[in-house]
Amino acid sequence: MDRRRFLSTSLLGSLAFMAACRGTSLSRVSQKRPNFVFILVDDQRYDALGFLGKYPWLKTPNMDKLRKEGAYFKNAFVTHSICSPSRASFLTGVYSHIHGVVQNTFNDYDWQNCPSFAQILQGKDYKTGYIGKWHQGPGGHERPGFDYWLSFDGQGTYFDPQYTENGKEYQAQGYTTDILSKKAVDFIERQYENQPFALYLSHKAVHGPFLPAPRHGDTYEGIELDKPVNFDDNFETKPQWFAKNHIKGVFRSSRPGEYQDVKAMPQQWNPYFNNHYDNRSYTDYYRTLSAVDEGVGKVYKALENKGMLDDTVIIFAGDNGFFLGEHRHLDKRMMYEESIRIPLLMRYPKMVEEGKTIEELALNIDLAPTILDLAGAGIPSHMQGKSWRPLFEDKSSSWRKSFLYEYFVDLVPGIPTMVGVRTQDWKLIHYPNLDDIDEMYDLKNDPHEMHNLAMVKEYQAKKKELHKELRRLIKETGYDQNKWEIKPVRHKPARPGSGLIIERDFEQQGKPLVCDGEPVMSIENDEFPSLKGGPFTVDVIVKAKSDGIVLAKGGWNNGFAVFFQNGIPSFAYRANSSLYIADGHEPALGRRLRITGMVYNSKAHLYIDGKFVSSIPVSPYYFMAEPAENLNLGGDSGTAVLGGIMNNGITGSIYRFRLYDCRK
Repeated sequence: MDRRRFLSTSLLGSLAFMAACRGTSLSRVSQKRPNFVFILVDDQRYDALGFLGKYPWLKTPNMDKLRKEGAYFKNAFVTHSICSPSRASFLTGVYSHIHGVVQNTFNDYDWQNCPSFAQILQGKDYKTGYIGKWHQGPGGHERPGFDYWLSFDGQGTYFDPQYTENGKEYQAQGYTTDILSKKAVDFIERQYENQPFALYLSHKAVHGPFLPAPRHGDTYEGIELDKPVNFDDNFETKPQWFAKNHIKGVFRSSRPGEYQDVKAMPQQWNPYFNNHYDNRSYTDYYRTLSAVDEGVGKVYKALENKGMLDDTVIIFAGDNGFFLGEHRHLDKRMMYEESIRIPLLMRYPKMVEEGKTIEELALNIDLAPTILDLAGAGIPSHMQGKSWRPLFEDKSSSWRKSFLYEYFVDLVPGIPTMVGVRTQDWKLIHYPNLDDIDEMYDLKNDPHEMHNLAMVKEYQAKKKELHKELRRLIKETGYDQNKWEIKPVRHKPARPGSGLIIERDFEQQGKPLVCDGEPVMSIENDEFPSLKGGPFTVDVIVKAKSDGIVLAKGGWNNGFAVFFQNGIPSFAYRANSSLYIADGHEPALGRRLRITGMVYNSKAHLYIDGKFVSSIPVSPYYFMAEPAENLNLGGDSGTAVLGGIMNNGITGSIYRFRLYDCRK
């Protein structure tokens, strides 16, 4: 063997050894490093792709082309379905409880401890660019990891947007999707063969209000979306916090999932957003997507013109899903399929065969490790996602079989914090901060998630199995909902508060109010300011000797009451004919108690002697109409607030009663 061949062989051996030590194959080291173009669309549903055929009229030819020439991920998901947390997870490869963006728009991800793939690639001599919506911390200013930067504050606008480009602020003219696509093309045209690049193109579209480009204003003219199968959901099997919006009845914190006197609230299917998103039609959502698809084609053509197309990994995704009437809901956030599933496509002919369908569970946290793996940059140990490389090489035997979903209460306080597990065929959703039931769905037989099996006796073994898997994932991912200070979100009242508005201090007057099973005092309505449209607090000191009503105001439609049943104190709030009861936990007859009932921030709350006892979600959040009847102490009269539960008053003594307006 001559010396040159010996050195060549030795060098190859050394490279192979070094690559093996780093966990990187020799082929990854020796081949030319690819470019990357990642295109992220806002609120695009997983099924908003023409090639899927759900809507025969939907045209997305350029997205379809990526699918034809690359891979389609059939089961792609986000781990947190709202804009800011999901976007940070795409960048960092970790869950939101790790990178720290747990709500919308309050802060940027922790780029010191969770560097993005762009930061790492920039350190590996990649030319990096960010174009479009950032939507984490406020402001469109530059963030670490990008050589070129163009963005805007928050959601931005569809027409004549205000941009920050490499530190310079200016107002552009035109339609924002077209402008962003043109900026992406310009970035590609400035690149050279001798330096790889990574471009992140993040669209505002198709976030509401759904304003299509003027040229697409008549696209899909005459088409209206059909009513979703699960618009008429089986709401009686849902948790209280969700069911209360769709059925009337009696809801108790001590009996989650057991609803009494249930009446349906019929609702007509309407393919318009009504008061949401400027009354646009659901079809406008798809019209707005048309310019995004055209932009995909322009980026594709720019790469082709530069001779870089097959050397570039193109990845296309949505930042979360979106409801269009499923479960009678809009927006996202919840763990139902329409919210957490996303479109995901990837083209890279050097690795991905044409027309490939990936069945395995793919996540947004997989993007960063995949890009770093294909770039030969190494995957940092802190990243929780996985490279998709094994899925393209048909080496998926050890791929994930489940994943953790998380959501922290955000700008919509009626949707609670939740954590759950999703497998190929099953889903479990748990609400850690509520006294409420879980949700569990057999996705194979119930793909529209209409039949909650969490309370069904025959499925308790499966529920136990899924809870075990959830605990494993919580431990594995380091989930701790108490790690982050969740900024309080309050429903603003329709009127200003005025503190204490009514007081009867019988003890100070020298004698408690003695009750004998009937109302003993009535406070006329003309003493009350309005309770409509805002939070309030009822506070009473009482010693009850028997079950019965301590106080009540209102009637069958709207009102509130404090009462004892089976010796246990409770607070009731009735609104729009539904009754919501926050129950105590233990009997307390014969004891002097301070019972406090509060209605604020979408719940009715019960406190005993100043200590929190229970709460229950309510709907509407505050009285929509004034409780009509007088307030009675010692019982109830007229139309009973607690009709069907009890009508009698207590025997015992009331020492003090107070009513507060807009207690904070």
